[in-house]
Amino acid sequence: REKEERKKEWEEDKDAVKELIDAQKSLTKARFDSIAYHRICAADVSGILSSLSYTAAYLSAVTTECEQMLYQERYCASDISRLLAALAEGAAGAAATSQQCTKFVAAGDPANENIERRLTGNDGGASQHSSDDGAPPFDTLHESVQGMFDKLEERKQEREEEREEKEELHDSVLEM
Repeated sequence: REKEERKKEWEEDKDAVKELIDAQKSLTKARFDSIAYHRICAADVSGILSSLSYTAAYLSAVTTECEQMLYQERYCASDISRLLAALAEGAAGAAATSQQCTKFVAAGDPANENIERRLTGNDGGASQHSSDDGAPPFDTLHESVQGMFDKLEERKQEREEEREEKEELHDSVLEM
């Protein structure tokens, strides 16, 4: 009987450790996803700035080309806009490379996710980066892991109390 109880305790401990390992994996995945999405966002924003700068450069050049007159200031504005566009394009490339050419490539792949997008989902436009109560996902996950640790501690205390009760019962039986 005692072996059965120990086996049961072992199984409970094993399950608790599995839960902790799963929580740790989930936290690591959330961290990787967060880093990957920030890098993708940086690449997208830099790409947009580059495109807008190229548009400004072409419009500046068109204003002087179409009139078939040389307006040095417009060409200067066009050249500056092209320089800014090239810098933004370089930043976009660097940000994209930092995500696509590293261990974060799989983390940022939407095909690996089951994401409910706010424009297509039923969440009323709620942000995908917060929990139901508005807390950031890391805080919620941390609370979940902390809750598991608390549960383990409670189990340990319960087992200790059961052992003490058994010892007292055993001692009282021996005294009879």
